[in-house]
Amino acid sequence: MARLAASRFQFRVTPPGWIYLLLTTAFGAQSIQSGNNLVFLIFTLMAGFAISLPAGTLIMTLGLAVSRKLPKAACAGETFHYQLEIRNTRRFGAVDCLRITDRHSGPGPTTAQNLPRLNAGQTTVAPATIEAPTRGWLSFEGIEVRAELPFGLFEVRRLIAKPQKLPVYPEVWTFQKHPPSLGLDSIGADPMAGSNSDGMDFLGLREFQPGDHPRSVHWRALGRMPDAMLVRLFETQRDHKVTLFLDSFFPVAQESACRPAFEDNICLALALIDAFLACRLEVVFAGYAGAARSFRVAADSPVLDEIRLWLATVEPERERSPQALLETIRIAPGTRAFYLGLPRSSPAVPPHCSRLAAEQLKPFLKKKSPLKAPAAVQPKPRP
Repeated sequence: MARLAASRFQFRVTPPGWIYLLLTTAFGAQSIQSGNNLVFLIFTLMAGFAISLPAGTLIMTLGLAVSRKLPKAACAGETFHYQLEIRNTRRFGAVDCLRITDRHSGPGPTTAQNLPRLNAGQTTVAPATIEAPTRGWLSFEGIEVRAELPFGLFEVRRLIAKPQKLPVYPEVWTFQKHPPSLGLDSIGADPMAGSNSDGMDFLGLREFQPGDHPRSVHWRALGRMPDAMLVRLFETQRDHKVTLFLDSFFPVAQESACRPAFEDNICLALALIDAFLACRLEVVFAGYAGAARSFRVAADSPVLDEIRLWLATVEPERERSPQALLETIRIAPGTRAFYLGLPRSSPAVPPHCSRLAAEQLKPFLKKKSPLKAPAAVQPKPRP
């Protein structure tokens, strides 16, 4: 790989190719000694084949354009799909016996695909699958195009530099049921409660009175009971907020003891945020990554993707203690707060801030099942 990366091209003679070259040399030596024109003709044909075919294939691979179409992001532990698009940009000449290999930094094998014959101007799409490693960045390196000549005598390789990075979000956890320690019922959130477009909670129905707005009439109920006109009653939603702290501080000496809990708390933080948003709560999420960082997110907010990306790349804090984080982020009066701690001496948290840990909530959690990659389908060229 190092040699190929340095030269960008590589020509290799296979074992059958060495036998072919030895036979060509033998025919050449015999034609010189005997002066036989027929033997010389055979030598000329064999030598011309050995020279022209690799050179022509090398020129043809120069006309290949390769692009990689990746998804926006992936989740750790899941198998995701992407596409490799290969186009023969030359005006004439086809390329046969192509095999494309995509190299990446993941733990799994590199992706290799056998491609059909590509005529001039044709494009083919090769489906590829890969299992995302742990959270962080998945780096894609060069794409190697290999052309095997007829009879497997020679092999031409070309490395096309296509560096890309794909964010890998933490593993997806979901709550099978809400644990009592979250106290969602006491907060007053009910994910099944109806609400109108103005952010009002539905209370019930009553008879129509003079002064009621026509928009409040329950027309469906009027169809069932023509003699009674009912209107819908709403109340303004209460200001439901929750604050979530992620403890990321532990020294290098406690790496083996705290790292597993830290990784679990990252997945738990996303699960908690999703649970709170499902209950129509406004969430303030805070943590340390070189500096204090806080996010304020509501349902269907684009900030949620920022939190996923931040959690995908966050590393342990070695200098600032979690006490400094708690002092930086102020908890509004009447707001519930949760602190995701680590198995070591934890800081003194405010009285209305509850301690949580992934270990105590795992009975209520389930991991999302990894997607299974379908069998590879032979791609068809398209004009």
